[in-house]
Amino acid sequence: WVISNPPYIRSGEIRRLSEEVRTYDPLLALDGGTDGLEAYRALIRQAAYALADDGRIAVEIGYDQANPVIGLLRQGGFSNIEVIRDLSGKDRVLVAERNEMIKI
Repeated sequence: WVISNPPYIRSGEIRRLSEEVRTYDPLLALDGGTDGLEAYRALIRQAAYALADDGRIAVEIGYDQANPVIGLLRQGGFSNIEVIRDLSGKDRVLVAERNEMIKI
């Protein structure tokens, strides 16, 4: 298993976060780059090499990131992708299985 809560906030949105989050959470833990997907690209690439066939990855996502991260997972050789919603009904976690070695 690879389990991660990567930084996924778009750089331009960080200033709009609550003061408590901006003040106390490290920027490195928040800033996911221009589109919020930089960490996913690196993580999925590395997980594709690190996991055995049928290994699994679980990642927390932003409420509007399911489709782009699913695309990255598929591109990286992952399938059987499951979307888990939080208590508010928003997409919150993706779980996927590595099924083939695709180097991205």
